[in-house]
Amino acid sequence: MIDGMPSPFGDKQIYVFTDSPFMVPNDDIIAIGSRNFLKDVQAIVEQPGQNIWLFGGAGLLSSFIKHKLIAEFILSVHPVVLGGGKPLFSDVREKLDLMLMGSETFSTGLIQLRYVIKPKFDLSMLDQQLSSLN
Repeated sequence: MIDGMPSPFGDKQIYVFTDSPFMVPNDDIIAIGSRNFLKDVQAIVEQPGQNIWLFGGAGLLSSFIKHKLIAEFILSVHPVVLGGGKPLFSDVREKLDLMLMGSETFSTGLIQLRYVIKPKFDLSMLDQQLSSLN
């Protein structure tokens, strides 16, 4: 519970990524700063359980992408044109090829797209084998 209200995430642990002073109302919320970002995230990943759902801005998402901590994206397209706002991705230095794994349309017009990152293969091994044949 947060401020007497049931959490919309049920009994899931909530992590807030921030470098701003953060008052933790209870043990259901853990604040994580950028100083130990990678170490803290690795500790979360190593805990028993399943998927980690990440809700956040472009900067946080970029940090997870940079450290190759994202396996799947679920992008929600809402039927609203805002006319402005922040980018979904920022400071992503490498091209990410995505593979569409599925989509779901809702009666509200919302569409959710599920992508995984295409694996990258190191083809230099084939080059070495081919050159050794010559």
